[in-house]
Amino acid sequence: MLWVGVIGLVALVFGGALLTGAESGCIAAGDCSCEALDGGLVSQGTNTLTSLAFVAAGLAVVAVGPAGRRAPFTATRTGLYGATLLLTGAGSIAFHGTVTEFAGWADLLGASAIPVFAIVHRTSQQDEALVRRYLVSLGVTGLALWLVGTANGRYVLTVLVGSAVVAEIRSIMRRRDQDARYGRRWPAGVALVFGAGLGAWYLGRDSSSLCQPESAWQWHGIWHLAAALALFALFLHWRSEDASTVSSGRA
Repeated sequence: MLWVGVIGLVALVFGGALLTGAESGCIAAGDCSCEALDGGLVSQGTNTLTSLAFVAAGLAVVAVGPAGRRAPFTATRTGLYGATLLLTGAGSIAFHGTVTEFAGWADLLGASAIPVFAIVHRTSQQDEALVRRYLVSLGVTGLALWLVGTANGRYVLTVLVGSAVVAEIRSIMRRRDQDARYGRRWPAGVALVFGAGLGAWYLGRDSSSLCQPESAWQWHGIWHLAAALALFALFLHWRSEDASTVSSGRA
């Protein structure tokens, strides 16, 4: 049932992007991730292609699966996070492929779905509550992004990311206090890769001195690859908590 919903949502994203002809506000603002707009079937070839990294990460999450039957990061959470990454990829592909206003909204919604999941994961012990909170929170976020517009949507995304980071740091500190063996390898890797990707995002803006619109090399594409890798590493972090919990006999 979950994947039926995901497929339907992905179809809605692409259908809305193709059927709504309103161009993205980034065109008038001159800030469309540097790459020149082709005007053909795919507007930004490199950025569209590299967006597939989020889809690959989502499929990899589902393929790896949870650490064990009793693991806190359950099969439900694994499937929902994998679906979230697919939504992220669908939004990014739709935006860079069409560069329409609707696709820009879908791109922001897909990006916002990651911190939304991270927050509800850390604040929900039961899977049923997590799914309910996730869907409600995602719906509210989508409405907020629609009301503020894509130009201001990045501020909503920034607040969500900041809240997710705070929730994750608090969880790590609490677990370290309870178990000195609790590792920080994966969180450090996530921060390092994501930080490098964020640097590539800034280098890939239209205003960057390194922006080369006609080049096949696009810094924004590097951002896609780094972000997808960091998000998969985040899953491995959550999954490693499961392994240590099961091995120590704690439910």
